[in-house]
Amino acid sequence: MAKTFSGKLDGARVLDQVLAERPLRAFVLFSSLAAQLGDFGQCDYAVANAYLGRFAEWRNGEAAAGRRHGRALAIDWPIWEGGHAALGSEGSELFGKALGIRMLARESGLAVMDLALRAADAPAEILVMTGNDNEIARLVGAPVGEAAGVKDTASEGAAMTPAMPLSPGG
Repeated sequence: MAKTFSGKLDGARVLDQVLAERPLRAFVLFSSLAAQLGDFGQCDYAVANAYLGRFAEWRNGEAAAGRRHGRALAIDWPIWEGGHAALGSEGSELFGKALGIRMLARESGLAVMDLALRAADAPAEILVMTGNDNEIARLVGAPVGEAAGVKDTASEGAAMTPAMPLSPGG
């Protein structure tokens, strides 16, 4: 558990300390959708990723007070195509089918990241998913039949939405 936490928690804190005086435009943290949805049998991973969203909020407060530079952004990514060695391709496919989401194509991820970095009013944490709109809406507690966020047509249907704690029934 400590190993999982240290990579995310200590990594974010050390990078923040080392870069505190640098005139950054952005401080981007790569989180996981596990921060919002949990993870099958890996609660430590989900909690460590949830921490990154809170850290981004804290860091933005520090920037507003003049103690840091650049907007902090935690991106809660889904599984990327070819990017989850522990699950393997079959496990990643089963995970996606269970949740009704697809793995994120590299081009889509880069387009969403570009969109998030260009959006001056983006929240400190965003959740990115791609797949069936109704399933995504259900997972994030939005009305079924509505897209679960801001669609970027250049990103092949990936949805980006402000991350928010889900209700216990969501």
